[in-house]
Amino acid sequence: MITKNTKEYIEKKKNEGLYGISFDIAEHPGLTLKDEIAHLGISQLQFSVKIGCTEQTISRIVNGKEPITSDMAVKLEVIFGGYPSAEFWNNMQKSYDLQYLRNEMEIQAENDISFFDENLKNTFSELKHYGFMPNIVARGKDSKIKAILALKKWFGVSNLPLVFEEDNLKVAFRKYQREIKDNYAVAGWVRAGTLKTQEVFSRQESVPEYDSKKFIEKVASLKNLSIENQTIFLERLKKELFECGVLIAYLPGFKNAHIGGVLKWIKGHPVIMLKTHKQREDVFWFNLFHEIGHIVKHSKKDFFVDFKETESETDSENDEKEKEANIFAKEMLLPSLNEIKDELNSCQTEDLDSALKSVAKINNVSVSVLAGRLCHEFYQASHNPLIWQRLGKYRKTIEVMGDNSDY
Repeated sequence: MITKNTKEYIEKKKNEGLYGISFDIAEHPGLTLKDEIAHLGISQLQFSVKIGCTEQTISRIVNGKEPITSDMAVKLEVIFGGYPSAEFWNNMQKSYDLQYLRNEMEIQAENDISFFDENLKNTFSELKHYGFMPNIVARGKDSKIKAILALKKWFGVSNLPLVFEEDNLKVAFRKYQREIKDNYAVAGWVRAGTLKTQEVFSRQESVPEYDSKKFIEKVASLKNLSIENQTIFLERLKKELFECGVLIAYLPGFKNAHIGGVLKWIKGHPVIMLKTHKQREDVFWFNLFHEIGHIVKHSKKDFFVDFKETESETDSENDEKEKEANIFAKEMLLPSLNEIKDELNSCQTEDLDSALKSVAKINNVSVSVLAGRLCHEFYQASHNPLIWQRLGKYRKTIEVMGDNSDY
């Protein structure tokens, strides 16, 4: 039954110049048709004869069991002399259909609550913390349904399990030397970077075509930017690579994702996603050149992690490609460990600070990058924790998010 207020609203829409091109309500138009037939003072059987359909069809429409089709809407316009119009019926039906589907989506969301609690509750909190999700405290049933609907819209999926579909996450990424604890956190991190990149495509009149030759020529000089302060090198990296058609998205770290970098091809452009905030500078630069290694050495069709629980032949093959990218990053940033040792020894000083600055200058990298390389390579050889203590203070942490710089 249509309420008095709803009847007044519908009458108002009928009286508008175009008879209401849009509706803010979601009532099945069959209820209004029932009133319109009553105003004619005829039975539904008589009306069905006038319009040329069965009485059963009219009965099903007025009882909300069948929609008013576009063909029926035009016939109704003729029967009622253009008042209401075909647009009126069509748009009333459209509003009802959309709301019906939204209601169905909410019912599905209610069924998804257990899946949300088990797999995506923590990821939702992470996304909300960094402003990617609305400020919903997902505790009770209603608030969880809102959170689930927000996640579906943000990920662009109709069902939550699709968040982790392989086709949605064909990416190459370098993870820390530990197991991934939360695959959905990884999915959320990658989605955040993807959406950031899509924003660039949407607001730029033209993103330069990817120029592989220009990109390779520029790569060798990128490490020189590491000597700049964080705000400057983050901004410069974006602009330098953008000129080659390569995009960068800077992201915070997500708990339990243990992910520092991703390479994903979007619209024919390589997109590098990097953790910046609270990331060690030397790790950031290694991650950058690792992803660059994938661009230079591997196919656009390659993806290196399929986010499955079990290993496959593809996983083994990708391990080799990860190693290739690691070697590329080391070679591009600094020479071999032996050469670094020789350079340090040639400084002939017991002042570690001066020695590091001197060697870093020779190699056109920051002290942070040099200290990080020494930490990892010396520690792997000796497993001496004192190395981390002595060199750790030189390894700066990135304190800025990097999102304020634009292309």
